[in-house]
Amino acid sequence: MTNDQIIDELKHLNGTRYVPSVRAYIQEMSGRALVLGPGDMHTHDFNAQRIHIIVDEQRILGLHFS
Repeated sequence: MTNDQIIDELKHLNGTRYVPSVRAYIQEMSGRALVLGPGDMHTHDFNAQRIHIIVDEQRILGLHFS
C-alpha cells in the first residue's frame, strides 16, 4: 500500500482520541510493521516504511512518513 493509499484509508482516524491500541490497527490496515505514536523512541534515519502518528492534545491530527 502506498503512503497516499494509507492516508486515504485511515483518514477517518483524524480528530479521534489517540489510544495506544490504534498503533496495532494502523499496522494491520497499512501492512507496515513500524508505526510510532507520541513519545515512542525512534532513530532519526530516513525509513520510508515508518509511520508516525501525529497527535495534539490526545487527538490524532494525521500521519507522517519518514
